[in-house]
Formats: sequence, C-alpha cells, structure tokens
Amino acid sequence: MRPSIGQLTLAFLLVTRIASAQQTAPLPPFNQPVTCSDGLKYIVESCQPWGPEERCVFRSERNGEIVNHANTWRSMLSEKLKDCKAAGTQAQPSRPNPGAPTTGAQNMDSSYLSKLPSVERVMREVQGKDPIDTAAKQAGAFWQLRNIIIHMAQNMRRNENNLTPDEQRIGNEYYAAWSKLWQTVTQQVKDGPTQFKLSGYTMDGAFLEEILQRLCAPGFRNEYWQMSEPLNSRIRQRLEQDKAIARQAEADRENAAKQQQPRPWQRELSRCIASGRSESQCMTEALSKGANDLFGMKKSPRPAGLYLTGLYRGAGGFDIQFGADSASIGCKQVRNVAGYGIEMNGNQAAIKILSRSSWDGLPALPGLAKPEPITEDFQGQRIVLPVRPDGRLAPTRVSPQPPGTVKVSGQVIVGYETGTRTITETDRNGYTTTRYEPIQRPITEPRTEQCTMGLLTLDPSVPGSGPSEGGLVTTALGAFLSVGDPKANKPIPPGFRVHGKYTGEDGFDIEFHPENALIGCRDAAIARDYSVSISGNRALVNIQHGATPITLELRPDGTMAASGQIQVNSRRVVGVKQRIEGTRNVQEPVFEPITDTCTLGVLSPPEGARASAASSTGTAAAPAPTRPPGSPTATRPSVPAGPGGTGTLSLSGGLAPEPGDDPPLAGVSFIVAKESLESVLRKAGLQPSPGGSAIKLWLTACETKQQLCQQGMSRLTAVEVGRVKFDAKGKAQLPALPPGTYYLVGSIMYDDRPMVWDLKIDLKPGPNSVILDQRNAAPID
Repeated sequence: MRPSIGQLTLAFLLVTRIASAQQTAPLPPFNQPVTCSDGLKYIVESCQPWGPEERCVFRSERNGEIVNHANTWRSMLSEKLKDCKAAGTQAQPSRPNPGAPTTGAQNMDSSYLSKLPSVERVMREVQGKDPIDTAAKQAGAFWQLRNIIIHMAQNMRRNENNLTPDEQRIGNEYYAAWSKLWQTVTQQVKDGPTQFKLSGYTMDGAFLEEILQRLCAPGFRNEYWQMSEPLNSRIRQRLEQDKAIARQAEADRENAAKQQQPRPWQRELSRCIASGRSESQCMTEALSKGANDLFGMKKSPRPAGLYLTGLYRGAGGFDIQFGADSASIGCKQVRNVAGYGIEMNGNQAAIKILSRSSWDGLPALPGLAKPEPITEDFQGQRIVLPVRPDGRLAPTRVSPQPPGTVKVSGQVIVGYETGTRTITETDRNGYTTTRYEPIQRPITEPRTEQCTMGLLTLDPSVPGSGPSEGGLVTTALGAFLSVGDPKANKPIPPGFRVHGKYTGEDGFDIEFHPENALIGCRDAAIARDYSVSISGNRALVNIQHGATPITLELRPDGTMAASGQIQVNSRRVVGVKQRIEGTRNVQEPVFEPITDTCTLGVLSPPEGARASAASSTGTAAAPAPTRPPGSPTATRPSVPAGPGGTGTLSLSGGLAPEPGDDPPLAGVSFIVAKESLESVLRKAGLQPSPGGSAIKLWLTACETKQQLCQQGMSRLTAVEVGRVKFDAKGKAQLPALPPGTYYLVGSIMYDDRPMVWDLKIDLKPGPNSVILDQRNAAPID
C-alpha cells in the first residue's frame, strides 16, 4: 500500500528539518570519545528526531567511571563539544553479514538482527535510475530498516527508549548512513517539490516489501509481519472502540438536544451570534457581563433612546464628531470634548451642547465629593444645533453674541521629542532577549481658535462609533480569548442611532446594536439593518425585514409603537460540540432552524434605563441636567480614605503612547485590593503548574464556564478596598490610606498585546508614587 500525500508531506518535513539541523550542528562520531577542557571524556551514543531538531544521548566519564548520563538538543551538545579533541577511536563490535555464515551472531542481544542487511550490502544492491535517485532510494532503505528495528522492539513490548545495546548500535548505523545520504540529496537538489518526491522512499510500502524480501534473510519477512500482527490488531481494535464511543456520544447528545428546551445561556448565545458577532466574541461578552458584576464593576444601565454618531463638517475648519457618550468639537487645529443631548421641542428636533457627558457607566461609589453639575454650555458658550429637514445641522451660539462664531480651546501638538524604549522578551525555553525601539512623544501647548458657524453636513465616508461597554474584565477577557473577528467589526452607519432593548407583550423584542437591530420573537432572532429619520418632532425607526419592513415611532414617553404581525426565521443553539485543533479543545455551538410569529405593539425599555424622545441618548438634555447621585468624575479615585490614613499614592503610566494618541492608561479603572489577584485565585482553587499563572488559568476557567471562574471573582470582591480611575493624562491619585500593603489590579491592551498588573504596593506614611509599565506588569504565560 503506497503512502498518502499527507504521510509523504510529514516525512518530507521531518527529513528536511533533521538534515538542516545536522548540517548546522556537527558532532563527533557516535561512540567515539572526545576529551574536553573540563578533563572529562564525552561519548555521544545516539541521536533521535525530536520535532524540528534532534535529541542526543551522551555520557561523560573520568578514569573509566561514568560521571553523567543524559540527553539534550543536538545543537546544544554540538556547541558544548566544539572545542573538544578526539581521545582515540573505540573498537566497535563486528557487524554481521546477513546471507553468509556469521560468527558470533549468537552473542547478539536480539537474534533477529543477524537477518538484517549490512550498510555495505544496502549501498551495493540498492540502485536507482540516476545518482540522485540512488542516494535517495538508499537513504529511504536505511530509514525503513531503522523503523523495522523499532517495530520489532515494540512487538516485544519495548519502545524505542528501551532498545537493546545491539539494536541501538545497528539502528544508529542505519541512521548515520541515512543522514549522510540525505545530506547529499539536499545539497544537489534545491527545489522543494523534487525533495518531497525523493523523500517518498522512507514511507513507500511497496519498497518496504522489496527490502524485506530481497535484502533480509529468507523467512524474515513472514516473521516480521507475524510478530507485528498482534500489535496491529490491538491498535485496530482500540480505534474501533474509540469510534464506537464517539458515535454513541454523538447520538446521546442529539437525543438530549431534541428533548430539552433551550437553556438561558443557549438563548443568549443564539441571539448574540444572530446579531452578526463572532462566536468567540459572544462567549466573551457573556462572560464579561457576569465577571463585571462579581468584580464590583457593574455599571449603571445606559439610558435607552436616540444618540448621534458620525462626523459633521462645516466651512472654515469647524466640525463636530459625535459619539454615543460625547461630542468632539473642532475648530481648525484645536479640539475638545463636550456632552450633548437631543430634544424634541415644538415641531423640531435640536441638539444641545453640554459641558460634559452625563453617563460614563460607572457605579455609584461611596467616599466621593459631589461632582460639578452639568451645564448647558461649552467653554462658556451656549450652543444649539437644530436638525433641518435635509438632515443637516444649523448651529447657532445663543450666548454670548454674536451667534455665528464659536471659540474652541484645547491642547495642540507642536512637535515631538524622540527617545527609545526597551523591550525585554522571554521565550518558552527561558531565554531572554532585549531590543530597543525608537519612539516619539508629542509636545503640546494650549491654543484657542475661532471659527464661523455654518451649516454642518454629515460626512458619509467617516463611520460612526457605538456605545462603549468596556471595562477591566471585558478588556482582560477579550485580550486573552483573542477576540477580534471581521464579522464583529462591521462599520457603523453615521447619523442618528438607537440604544437599548425594547420589549413587547407578545414575546417580541428589539435589541439595538450600533451596527444593526436584533429583532426577536421568543427564541427566534435575526439581525437587520435599520435607519432613523427625523420628521419635525417625530423620530421614526425603520428596520429592514425583507418584504415586511418595520416602522416604529419613538414616542415622548420613551416607548416605541408599531402594529401588525411579524414572522422571524432564524436558528438557535441546541448544544455544543467539541473538536481537537492541534493541541486545543475547540467548542462549537450546534444549531437548528426555528420560525415564530409575534404581534407588534408598544415596546418599552427596562425601567431605570429609559430616555424619552424628548430628551435622549447617554447625555441628558434637561434644563439643569445633573449626574446620578454618587457617580464618580472621570479622574477622581473611588478609594475612600481610611481611618488613620497617612499615606498617599500618586500613580502614573510609563508606557509610551502612539504619536497623537492619549496615554495608554487614560480613562482606565484599577481595583485596589488587600490581597494580590494571583493569591486570591490560588485560594479559590486555581492551581497552575509549577511556574504557571493562576490569572491565565482563571481566564481559561471563565472561557469554559467552570465554577472556579465565579469563585475567583467572588474572592477578589471580598478583598477589594475600592477603585481608582486614571485621568486623561494617564495619572491618578489615591486619598490618604493607612500605611500597609495593597495591590493594584488592572488590565489594558498595549502594542496589540494584553498587559495585566497585579502589583504589590507597600504604602508608607507620607507621599508615595508608582510608575506602571512593562517592568511591573504581572506575568501571565
């Protein structure tokens, strides 16, 4: 039976890698001692293929006594012995010549070895159609002869690590002959396809038959196959048992899936995947919701309703970039951030610019000073933007006069200072390398520009940005689970959008995402594109749904209304199947089709997460808007000062930002705890292998929905002191705390890689300071 293409590919990769490693890592001849500078004699006994290189067995002797007997990589042993000198040759046992009377054959450890051909006979009798083919064919014969020895040992219930001395010696002779011949082939043949073809002799079943019948002693072929049959029979029997177990498990899973109703997690996963997100991202989002709750990072619900997204451009360098939570106002080279609100007054919709955003999703925490109230002004100017029928905005400055201009103050980059950063990396073998990269840090100065306010037109080429639901746990899980799928990065249409989930009475609901709307009829759910149109003081949401589009009116009380019936055709998750991909156990959802019909009516958002059409988005637009009681400002720490607190701590980031970007830690929240995250997780039952990370193990437990995930998060909540948030400059200040030991726990993405801190802080009386960078980040590999 000839080998498959996959087998030949494997053989080709193996022989080419080993030959390459041998050419770059020379060794003394096997079993010939060399003397080194440490006064010891070293003897290389054998080398075996091991991945892309080889592992070699060697021993060291002093005065005839063995000092060490070990194995290591061929390249490392070659480096160790490169300056050693030959200590004289060692007599080798005579090699039997099969087919002729053999003296001393009875002294061999395994009598079958006398039935195998000598190296000289193979070189003499195995010939190809040309010199290169001859070398490749002879190399293939030696490879197969060496495998015969290994298979015979296995038939006698020994593996290749328990060969007899004669089996090992003769196998090494075959291996050395193969290596020399294959080097000749690779030196003469440079192109991969031809090498691949020539390597086929090592796996050719017909060629093995020829070797057994023509080169080995009479009768050895039958002896070889007879001894191999019991082992092959056991292997076939085990494979059949495994297949039967797999078939039964699949049948049991299918029967259970048909009998069971979808569980809550299955329904949630079905809806998430139906929204167009990748399966890995949906798993992460589900985990993040529970993890943020247990971490104490549960956010206040975002008000449901309208928000605006996209870039609106005017003349003379004036523009406004709207996001879900805030607006970036630009005048020529100067930009600054403000809040905004959407109002429906009289017969017209209008946008009001506010001093800051009223929603950042953070929970209300004790120990905070009352924040400054939100006002209807931006840098001392009251600005209103009525929405025209054509969708353009007509900005005006209500006060101070004149109404047609705006002043914007902010920081402007005027240059860059250059420097270098040091990057230290350690590979899986413990080798550490250091490299240096040039960096640039921006130099800024305050500046104020004045622009004329004219009509603002939406730029359709600039995509919008949706609501940000990120956080410490979301960032960490997303990083470690490698979430990032093109399906999940669909561009967001600019213009008016809707946030929130609206639920009706007949099992119908709509969950609005930045890029689409997920319409659901009980367990059936499917994602559809949608748009928002403003007509006078009415906001209409138009959802594409094939031949039956849905139009809903966003009413002043914050509800949505429509009429008629709607049919939803989709699929739902009924289980999870597993498959092995390399060394990973990959879990994939199993789907079944589903169709359901619901009646439309009044749809309402959850209580506590409602914003009316008259005053919607994440920024309230009431005449005197205020922040929810107890909510923190963007830069103030939420760690309450403790009794007897005499130690303060200043935090700053030491990570270089990309040119023009904010500091990497800007706006990031950290947990302050009385115990390290690593210690907490180990006490929760997460026990990594020696040198491993409990943090990485915990994230794996969360990914696979193990109870250890919840246990770890619950324990961290129990030792939490509070939280601190870095300001826009990447700095934070903790209030006075009692001296002692604390831990900072946080995570960001930096240089497209996750970076986690689980940093011990020994707080002393008086001022203390810490710079967070790569050097004090927690190892997680």
